[in-house]
Amino acid sequence: MKRILIKEIKGMAKYAPWVKKALALVNKDCKVIADIGAGCGWLHPFLFEKFPNLKTLYAVEPNNIGRDKITLATPINGCFTDFKVPEKVDLILFSASFHHCSPEDLPYLFANIKNISKPDTGILFVTEFYINWGWIIRRIISCLRMGNLDVFAPAGGNYFRTKRQIINIFKNYGFDIKLHRERLKITSLTTGPQSLLNNWRYYYAYVGNKGNKGDTSL
Repeated sequence: MKRILIKEIKGMAKYAPWVKKALALVNKDCKVIADIGAGCGWLHPFLFEKFPNLKTLYAVEPNNIGRDKITLATPINGCFTDFKVPEKVDLILFSASFHHCSPEDLPYLFANIKNISKPDTGILFVTEFYINWGWIIRRIISCLRMGNLDVFAPAGGNYFRTKRQIINIFKNYGFDIKLHRERLKITSLTTGPQSLLNNWRYYYAYVGNKGNKGDTSL
């Protein structure tokens, strides 16, 4: 298991510059953090480095394979519809997890965000992505060939959204969000997360909690 964990962490190492840029947007001390969709917890060493007074780190992960690898945080068998975080936190983190949230689960996710938020709680997003017109055109062609007209159908647990769709989701729940795009080095025309033919864009973002003016009723 240790060997698998090391492999996963090395695989995510290319995202380290993004993580540091994203964390730089958080200009306050954080003593309690909730990592939603924590995976194996690869991001946790960066959190302890950034926040020297961090006392409690909750790692919410529904997959026991990832949850069993978490060593620097308190693992919680929770999900988007029920974080199961027992207290309010200073920072809520989504690292490569928000795009796994279905449209049906979004109201529950934002209700959970509200339930564990203090007046000054922030929300940090790292290694998330949005799609562009190039992706949409390629997907339309692919769907026509396969006889499937659902262009935005999820695949591999990923829900595909444009930049505008993401901004509007947060706007509907009372948050203003600015997506900071980051570019990965392209090593191949056909492979890699930021290849010329993939046509999706990675971003990081920090959202300050302004009282959550949107409707979070269920």
